[in-house]
Amino acid sequence: MATDKTEIDLARAPPELRVALALAVDEYGEDSDLAQCLRKGVSFHHSALSGELRYLVERLAAMGTLDFIAATTTLAQGMNFPVASVVIHSVSKPGAGPLSPAEFWNIAGRAGRVGLSEKGVVVFANSGHREHWELYSRYLSDKMVSAMAEAVGNLRDSDSIKWTYRVNEGLRPFIQYIGHSVARQGAAATASDLERLVTASFAGKSQDVRVALLRLARRYLGEVADKPRNYMKVADQTGLASFSFDELYASIAGDSVLATADAAELGRPDGMKHLIDALAKLPELSLALEKGHGMIDTMAVARVVNQWINGASVKEISASFPGGSEAEKVREAGKYVFGKVSQTVSWGAHAFLRGRAMLSGNDHSLTQEHRMLPAYIQYGVNNPASVLASILGVPRQIAPRIAALYDERNGQLLPEDGVKFKNFLHKGPVELWRDAISGTRLAERVSAADLRNVWRDAQGLEHQAVPAADRD
Repeated sequence: MATDKTEIDLARAPPELRVALALAVDEYGEDSDLAQCLRKGVSFHHSALSGELRYLVERLAAMGTLDFIAATTTLAQGMNFPVASVVIHSVSKPGAGPLSPAEFWNIAGRAGRVGLSEKGVVVFANSGHREHWELYSRYLSDKMVSAMAEAVGNLRDSDSIKWTYRVNEGLRPFIQYIGHSVARQGAAATASDLERLVTASFAGKSQDVRVALLRLARRYLGEVADKPRNYMKVADQTGLASFSFDELYASIAGDSVLATADAAELGRPDGMKHLIDALAKLPELSLALEKGHGMIDTMAVARVVNQWINGASVKEISASFPGGSEAEKVREAGKYVFGKVSQTVSWGAHAFLRGRAMLSGNDHSLTQEHRMLPAYIQYGVNNPASVLASILGVPRQIAPRIAALYDERNGQLLPEDGVKFKNFLHKGPVELWRDAISGTRLAERVSAADLRNVWRDAQGLEHQAVPAADRD
């Protein structure tokens, strides 16, 4: 698609395209698929892209700068692309089977968005997938088999609740729902109110399903009735089931590094491995480095996390990914970093800190650096000021430098200085952004004026005129 198109004149292009291209080159490499596509007015949209690049692709689509966008199911996540036609080339997700009817219609529904396009056309291109088309067509009028009923059908009273939670993913939300009730009102009150809770929540389900769920809930309550309510509250607040929090808490108690190490040690590969070892035991978290399957090499995961928080690009990180072409390794590294690392490992680190505070008996045992660890992992930076800059939408490539400039001019940036820092950025002239990119990898790839204007646009601020001499 991109091969046959001529390159866009970047000098005449909107700043969003120049910034997107600069970020793509920096993160994925000069010859990466994304960089080559963007130069031709084509892009793709999937889980291997950073949040900033997804935003810019969506923005460029809305501006009409991109002629074509190839997308995975990320296209189904509510984006308002001004798309007239959607071509479904394949309904197969690699390693995961065909799209579900709901996924298919979420994607197809992007065509002809009200107020953006007069009508929509959905082209189902693969004649070999006709049976899927018929299934998706029936879905519009036929009620699907209840996922909860299927999950209940797999229940066995001989299995422990912990094992049921681990292997029966469809029942996890229900078990967590009961755990949340225990955390909120206690086991006794939940038990007395159980029938109403289940009947109200699953009124549309068959009597057999409700009876099975009641029996499961009573067995679960029997297992957690003796746990302190505060313990259940902390487990609930982490987003983990009580069984998983039990596992994590035991890992912390049995590992001196997890129980006592400072934040600096935990951030290094050897220390991070201890955390990944603990998180890898939890059914909610799947951290396998090799494309999500196989045995988990926790040291390899720890090295990836360490590289990420210390500013390495996806291309640099991809060197540790096995097999395939360089482009495939970069794509897999991107999916892993922006999915598993920045989201899942960050979530796990937060749960770990709650468990460590409970083990020590108080939150005061955690330093500010400890508390910032989940944010470092989420944003790919390694100091509190850079986290604040990243939260405000500054690309991670320049977040440390722009935070340092604030320190130089206004004193040390503290976590509570968000409003002051935001005003600093809002009022900052183009020279501030030029100083911020100086010495970074972006310095020769994009102008300070473009970065500043795109950031201001994302913040809902008007562009400010930049003298011709400053449009570097």
